[in-house]
Amino acid sequence: MTTHQPPPAATPGWQPDPSGRFEFRYWNGERWTADVSLHGQRFIDQLDQLATASAVNRSHPVGRSAAITSFVVALSSFAIAWVPFLFVLGAIGAITAFTFGMLSLGRIRRGSATGRNLAVWGVVISVLAAGLCVVGGVFTVAVVREVNKYFEPGKYQTDIVACTTEDGFVTLDATILNQEATTRDYSIYIRYTAGTKLLDSDTVIVRRVDPSTKGAIHSTTIVDRTLTDVTCTITDVEGVSP
Repeated sequence: MTTHQPPPAATPGWQPDPSGRFEFRYWNGERWTADVSLHGQRFIDQLDQLATASAVNRSHPVGRSAAITSFVVALSSFAIAWVPFLFVLGAIGAITAFTFGMLSLGRIRRGSATGRNLAVWGVVISVLAAGLCVVGGVFTVAVVREVNKYFEPGKYQTDIVACTTEDGFVTLDATILNQEATTRDYSIYIRYTAGTKLLDSDTVIVRRVDPSTKGAIHSTTIVDRTLTDVTCTITDVEGVSP
């Protein structure tokens, strides 16, 4: 392997070969080259070329690994950054990818095009993923809001206006008063019974009931014509499924 000690004169030119294998070796002003001379004839030092290539291949393995990691993690983060709740993992991945990408760019030589390109793309995609995490956060807030509305319909009041039975048809008319400060949607669960016997059940969806406003509930079911004393009951109220 060629010794890389600079010659007495740092200007480009032929100098005595520091490796001792040839008479002269060319110094390009920055490093020793593979151009050598022996007995007036010029050669290319193959051993020097192999040593240089080996050194390049071994240079900064951490940098190339960081570039690959940056690219893969950035792509994964970009894929999940917009998904509700998973955007947190996307944000962590974006930060990790950006960090590894910048680390890689600081260690990989400019001659290693593949490694640098992966690092650059890793940094770019990680920045895009970070921006997409904002979308994921907005989606998450929207989903949480809708789920809360479903399980927590808020304050309300239901009133059964009429429960009539005629020719085997039972009709329920009722109202639901929205006592919250925002517009609400409701799922009203109804049971029809005769004594202790359950005859039927129904679910009525009432949408967009404004604050301090009543929404109309209407439901009809078919029962045995011989039944005349049917009870209509509102058993539960929930929000509407997101």
